[in-house]
Amino acid sequence: MISAPPAGSHFPPTTQRHFRAPWSFREILAVLAVGAVFAIVLGVAGIVISTFVPSDVLPEGSPPADLAAVASAIYGGFGIATWLVIVRRKRLPWSSLGVVPVKAKTALAMIPAGLVLLFVNLLLLTPLTLFLGLGDPDAGQEQQEIFSPEGGLRALDYLWLLIPLAILAPIVEELGFRGLVYGYMRGRTGVILSIIVSALVFAVLHVIIPPLFVMGAILAFLAERYRSIVPGIVLHATNNALVVVIIAIANTAE
Repeated sequence: MISAPPAGSHFPPTTQRHFRAPWSFREILAVLAVGAVFAIVLGVAGIVISTFVPSDVLPEGSPPADLAAVASAIYGGFGIATWLVIVRRKRLPWSSLGVVPVKAKTALAMIPAGLVLLFVNLLLLTPLTLFLGLGDPDAGQEQQEIFSPEGGLRALDYLWLLIPLAILAPIVEELGFRGLVYGYMRGRTGVILSIIVSALVFAVLHVIIPPLFVMGAILAFLAERYRSIVPGIVLHATNNALVVVIIAIANTAE
């Protein structure tokens, strides 16, 4: 039987301005290390399983399917690591990482918000990123090759991409960046600096800095505003799903 979690183990409540997360920076590093191991294990397992999947479902050498498999292994690995190191080992509830229910209208409001955020990024921040020479141009070229119409992508290929991008990524990244990192920093550096640093880490790890920095800051603000990462998960999922849909529509039109 699991004992009751220690006092103050829930995500920063409004009444605690100096909330300190019950995990250390070392334990955040442990999540990264354990997550990397599980990602490798899941990746190898995925390769083995793919040999038994019919070619009409998973075409051999399909870039979207390969990308989806790699991303799923990575997100799955870090999701498992978060559970093992933080939730199970420290006997903490998921609410300590911000998995707290919110009103349905709050969650639903994140869907149009995700649409607005996407178009702001596409129309303003992404051109600024290219103009300033930030981000990784090689990564952008690789993405163009993967999603080019000449690749003969099918609807099923885009469905493969939705699994890691619109389901796994929002959940695991919100647990990591807003639950672990922002939750850890908030009681040590204050709200503003925690939002800035967690958003910067989020942006740098995603390569394209200005758009993802803005998105990371908004997601951290939502976690602070609602004392939950659930609104951020919905907004994040909406944004990522729309990206895949836009790519699919653009390639179909061509």
